[in-house]
Amino acid sequence: MNIHFQIACLVFGILLLAGPVNAQPALVLSAAETERLGIEFAQAVPVGGDADLALPARVTVPPMAMSAVSAAFAAEIERLWKASGESVTAGEPLVRLRSPELITAQGEFLRHHAALALQRSAHARDEALAAVGAIAERRLEETSAALREARVNTAASRARLQALGMTDTQLDVLARSGKLHDSLDLLAPHDGYVLEKFAEVGQRVDAMTLIYRLARADRLWLEVRAPAERAVEFSNTQQLFVDGTPGAATISHIGYDVDTMDNTILIRAEFATAPAALRPGQFVMARWQGSGGRTFEVPPKAPFRHAGQDYVFVRTDAGLLARPVTVSSRTSERVRIGDGLNGDEHIVSAGTAALKALWLSLQEQR
Repeated sequence: MNIHFQIACLVFGILLLAGPVNAQPALVLSAAETERLGIEFAQAVPVGGDADLALPARVTVPPMAMSAVSAAFAAEIERLWKASGESVTAGEPLVRLRSPELITAQGEFLRHHAALALQRSAHARDEALAAVGAIAERRLEETSAALREARVNTAASRARLQALGMTDTQLDVLARSGKLHDSLDLLAPHDGYVLEKFAEVGQRVDAMTLIYRLARADRLWLEVRAPAERAVEFSNTQQLFVDGTPGAATISHIGYDVDTMDNTILIRAEFATAPAALRPGQFVMARWQGSGGRTFEVPPKAPFRHAGQDYVFVRTDAGLLARPVTVSSRTSERVRIGDGLNGDEHIVSAGTAALKALWLSLQEQR
């Protein structure tokens, strides 16, 4: 007699004992049926203190701690100084670009810079002449307008070179020396490390092509998927802890939408100072001290899941009842139940799969 036939027979017998159709169906099994299905019982083990949630967490970099190093003009990559994962220092060269466009922009800046110097001299001369009445007032107005235009042109050409990646120091050197360069080093905007490298030496890139993505080393988040039924227990003043890591991450975001695949919400926490032991992309166990009541540990095969809810089978005088519970953490050896048990129950610790099949069949028949 196979297990499916046994379950079918048991369902018929249970239907006669289950009581009113609107009541919780109890599974009533004889001692022989219990043994045949491999059902075993255990008592939940109480855990001291409040409900302690331990869930897998992913270490991520906040968007505000990231920056991009891109080519602001069409160029050829002549040199790369950093690879993915390497640390960088603010002002350190990252990539050298070579392009004729750079020479054109520098030449325009030098022409406007020279024109500005001439207009300043002309304006100073006309101001002196106007003070003694040697020239008409209109001529001084024309000279002042030409000076303002020269200043605008110089500022615009300077801003263009800054947008291409030249620093104020490099621009001052260019203005003094007048020496044009067809290559430019793009510098690290801050201390940190390289998250990703997107280009290679010798590659031709267009304007706005991403070359590096950087991250600051002092900013990290923990992202946790927590059971949706425990969302009300979280607040922005609570903290998450990672074993072996100093400091704690303070919760900064509690998700509203629920993932329909696993009935969880996103909890995000931020470290005040990123621990040196953690790296972006790393998976760790994050602990959270909840505010619930007593917590119990049960064998790993005791809980089962149906329609987004966790259950355990509890032995009662009426039979075996499926009781809703909240699983706060899970390992290969024990499962921690944060809500749903009192501590005096005997629960099914083995044979749960067969009982679940019986329970679902009974549900469909009612």
